[in-house]
Amino acid sequence: MEIVGKRNFQDINLEALNRDEVVNEIYNSVLREVRDEVGIPLDTLSDPVLMGVARNTTSAGRPSVEFYSQTSWTSDDVLKAYKKGHHLEADESTDIKMIAIGDFVQKDDKEVWKLLAPAAKGCALLY
Repeated sequence: MEIVGKRNFQDINLEALNRDEVVNEIYNSVLREVRDEVGIPLDTLSDPVLMGVARNTTSAGRPSVEFYSQTSWTSDDVLKAYKKGHHLEADESTDIKMIAIGDFVQKDDKEVWKLLAPAAKGCALLY
């Protein structure tokens, strides 16, 4: 459930919002984003863990909040769901790559590192 929905920031009374609901909304939005962009059902995802905030030095220092979550699905399950293209935001990407966690966090692997978006690099450094 979204506590604010699709409203302009100016139309939201921040003081009237329940703090616990806001925190829940942030964490739940992370899971919804995974579902919508990759096609993994919510009930197969673990609760997200906040890892930290990364600063994108290629985009005027824009911060991104990085979370860690796991799925009970295998990588084959994820690939099959993604390739079907039935998820809500299927039009936002053209491919998905599976990278072993060890390769992901080894920034000295130049081939893997150059595949990553700036936010993914920040996530790897926080991990």
